[in-house]
Amino acid sequence: MKSKLLLLCICMSLLLAGCANVANIKTGSPEDEIKKYNSYVEILNGTDWLLNMGQSYFNEFGKEEELRIKKDFSGFILFVRTKENEKFNLYEFHKDKHTQLQKKYSSSKPSYGDADTKMATLCDKEESFIELYFNEVNTYYTNKEYEKDNFAKGRELHKRMIESYKELIRAIKEFNIAFQSKLMEHYGADLPKYQKRGQTVHFYALSTVMNAKEITNMFDEIEGQGKDFLEVDPGKYDEVYNKFVSNLAELKKAYGDKEILKKDGYTSEQIGWIKSVIDDADIIQKEATKTRNMIKAGTSEIDTGEGKGLSTMGRNYPIGKIRRELSDLISKYNITIEKEDKK
Repeated sequence: MKSKLLLLCICMSLLLAGCANVANIKTGSPEDEIKKYNSYVEILNGTDWLLNMGQSYFNEFGKEEELRIKKDFSGFILFVRTKENEKFNLYEFHKDKHTQLQKKYSSSKPSYGDADTKMATLCDKEESFIELYFNEVNTYYTNKEYEKDNFAKGRELHKRMIESYKELIRAIKEFNIAFQSKLMEHYGADLPKYQKRGQTVHFYALSTVMNAKEITNMFDEIEGQGKDFLEVDPGKYDEVYNKFVSNLAELKKAYGDKEILKKDGYTSEQIGWIKSVIDDADIIQKEATKTRNMIKAGTSEIDTGEGKGLSTMGRNYPIGKIRRELSDLISKYNITIEKEDKK
């Protein structure tokens, strides 16, 4: 969600070109908070793009430790084009424009607690990945050095790419988790505004995100008390679960209504992103439904429709899946709800 934050005292916009800031901070909030929050959201919104850029490399060379060279390999050049259809240097762009401000703000006030620590780590991992991928790897393949060394350096770069990409993913996920509470704080201020303005997609998308966070909050609280997730109050869980299901259904309805999408001013590209928000929310609903059935049954060993019961440990633990998908949902929401606040 991109929102113009105009500070009357300095008459400036803190939106960064091409980025989808979600801060809708109440009038009177300190300028340094707005700058810090926007800088964090900027890097959060850019992580999906950066991961996709990395994925283009692995699509070409594979994800296994051994470099995969296709029989019809004819080169690999990493670049994007400007509106004028000219090439520009991705490495210099990111080195100059990203991570530096975030690293600066991670040690500034107001404190965001663990999110500041995770942001500093994320900046380091992004810088390392950008240096490796946009500079070393791109230079190697652009200059066709593989023709001289028969991919010897390419194999070494490939191993480093695998490790750097894994570290980047880990840093992104850890920051997402640490920053969620701050995001929710600002989301809460947005919701009544969207409702008042009749921004249907905005309202139901944000309601869905916040309901999903309510679900994870319930389990964070009870697990913090040293209790099992099955001890959650079934009535309270049903209340939150039903709100989530209802708001997701309304979001799907709005997504299928061309008039609503037109009224809200969504582009064809943004409409595609709305679908990705819905897809992530659908996964959460599936896991939340499993969890609901387990709570009602008083056991995790139930028929999930997948041919076997689920234990409360490991990657099949439904609450764990909900938490992981919530991070993805928040990221997709930030990218999607980016319309300028012109009203």
